[in-house]
Amino acid sequence: MFGSNRLVDAAQDGLLDIVKREIDKGVDVNKPGFFKMTALMGAASNGHDDVVRFLLEQSETDVDVLNAGGTTALMTAARGGHLETVKILLDDPRCDVNRLGKWGGTALMNAAGFGNMDVVKELLKHDNISLAETYTDKNHSPITIAKQNGFDDIAELLESFEAKRKQTRKSSPRPKRPGM
Repeated sequence: MFGSNRLVDAAQDGLLDIVKREIDKGVDVNKPGFFKMTALMGAASNGHDDVVRFLLEQSETDVDVLNAGGTTALMTAARGGHLETVKILLDDPRCDVNRLGKWGGTALMNAAGFGNMDVVKELLKHDNISLAETYTDKNHSPITIAKQNGFDDIAELLESFEAKRKQTRKSSPRPKRPGM
């Protein structure tokens, strides 16, 4: 589907042996296929966790690169509901949970918008996760996207999470300034 190079095709199909062979032959791990999809995106889009792990072991793998549609491997895995893949990607320090896509969306927006509750819950485990309105028109957030797509349970979870976060921030003692 993503085609145009053997590495991306093999990653998308979960063919780890071929992926390894292509990398061993010196093929650039970030060489894009159609729509600027990388091997990591191809593997993540289909939940091929062994291929994702292998590609993340390559130091030169660009984890947060955007494809032609403006999404990353994490956003693609979140949209597809691939919970284990999301966990693997988030364990990599190069992966930015709040990376904005071309149109201002995030992995959380993708998970919320496609009704992937387990992935939403996993993303909410990250202290710095943003629920802000991030689409370029500033009218969309993970909450509004979930509501618009009929995922009221996800919208309620996100609203509850945000309310608890605000309450925690209000009740946390403010540090004293030096000299006071």
